[in-house]
Amino acid sequence: MAISMNKKLLVTAVFVAVLFFPPLFASASIVINEIAWMGTEISANDEWIELHNLSSSSVDITGWVIEAEDGSPLINLSGNIPAMGYFLLERTDDNSVIGIDANQIYAGALENGGESLILKDSQGIEIDSVSCTDEWLAGDNSSKQTMERKEDGWQNSASPGGTPGVVNSEGGEIISEEENEEDEEGGEEKEENKEDVVMTDNAPVADAGNNIIGFVGQEIVFDGSNSSDKDGDELAYFWNMGNGDLVEEVAFDYSFSYSGTYLVTLMVYDGHHYSSDTITVKINSYKITINEFIPNPEGPDSELEWIEIYNGGNSVADISGWQLDDEEGGSKAFVFPENTLIGPGSYIVFDRKVTKIALNNDQDKVRLLLPEGVVFEEISYSDAKEKMSCSRVEGGFVWSVPTPGTSNVFLQEQKEDKDVVFQSNARKSVVGSVIGAKDWSFQDVPKESVSGYIAIEENKEVEKDTAAVGSFGNIEEKKPSSISTIILIIFSITALGLIVLRLFKKPERESFP
Repeated sequence: MAISMNKKLLVTAVFVAVLFFPPLFASASIVINEIAWMGTEISANDEWIELHNLSSSSVDITGWVIEAEDGSPLINLSGNIPAMGYFLLERTDDNSVIGIDANQIYAGALENGGESLILKDSQGIEIDSVSCTDEWLAGDNSSKQTMERKEDGWQNSASPGGTPGVVNSEGGEIISEEENEEDEEGGEEKEENKEDVVMTDNAPVADAGNNIIGFVGQEIVFDGSNSSDKDGDELAYFWNMGNGDLVEEVAFDYSFSYSGTYLVTLMVYDGHHYSSDTITVKINSYKITINEFIPNPEGPDSELEWIEIYNGGNSVADISGWQLDDEEGGSKAFVFPENTLIGPGSYIVFDRKVTKIALNNDQDKVRLLLPEGVVFEEISYSDAKEKMSCSRVEGGFVWSVPTPGTSNVFLQEQKEDKDVVFQSNARKSVVGSVIGAKDWSFQDVPKESVSGYIAIEENKEVEKDTAAVGSFGNIEEKKPSSISTIILIIFSITALGLIVLRLFKKPERESFP
């Protein structure tokens, strides 16, 4: 189904309204959507009322009320209505609608002769109303067709019992008692007519993918191609990136300029109905890495093993909840306690006495995990050399002189490459449900395509550069501390002053007898 330019403009306008006035827009988008004032074929007491959220955000209706003009029923609401979702209220018990759980039970009957209902928010502001004081605008007590909302008013449901919890029908004429009898008796001719009458346009299903963990400036893939429409209608895609930006694409690369937790919402539109899906995107600003560790120290391993973490970013990093671990199935993971901070360009050394992580000498792994359980960095090694640490170089790790808490140093005579496999930003594709039904995906850079979130490359063994091992040329130089710089400047000025004073001092005259 082709979507006209006017419809696209309309959807864009709706999205802008959601962006700049989200609370007002969301509240105003809750409507009384369907009323079974006549009960059901089982019992006239099985009345129910349905609310519908037309916005792309969930709405908390706790403290809201539905009140009748004559005072009964008076329903104090409680709960949340999901984006584009429904909220079913059933009278007295949860048996009014068979097979669908009620969101809330209420007391008080609806008059068959008509009622005027008003929906108010927690501030007492009228959000929606239905004025049927003299008679109900739609629905039928005999056929049990419900009163459904449509674009320009109200209609009879296409079939008895209505459409609780789903999209309203296209509407239908009042079904007579004779037609009801024919329905009960069956017959192919009646079934064919029924198929012609009950024509529903199904709403699309939006799918924004999994929750995402990334970093500032990283190109992240967003892909809504798993969204679907049961009727095969062409879909328009509208992404709210959670930072004020809107994107009208099925799939695309996107980067965030600032750290934070963003709620990214995909809204799809099939020309008649909207559907939305929201994911959580966590963007970190710092660059935390495993910088050095020693599996085979000179002395007791249980006392002298350690792992060093480095913050390569330009701001303080809070790594509370991050985890250190060896290979899976080995030692118990060590979780960094609350308020564990690393300054910019700084190191923290975690020794074995604290972490209880035992590193094997023959072969093992050192892993850094995000709080969500995703493997962020992983280093595999074998044949650990005694008294040597496994130290980071550009592109990987090598065995070198231990330098806990300071910049890595490398021996000039060290020439031989070592068997260390470095996997940068390794991770599990799926680590279990964290928010709703979403899984967490860790996205690395660069991205070769926009086909999805879980296209993760295999571990690669890093070839060591012997030039990097034998010299300081390819090792990132760490700047001296500011205190050291000040002391050096004072010493240099003092020494220069003494030299100048010595040069300009007049020699003493010798005295002659």
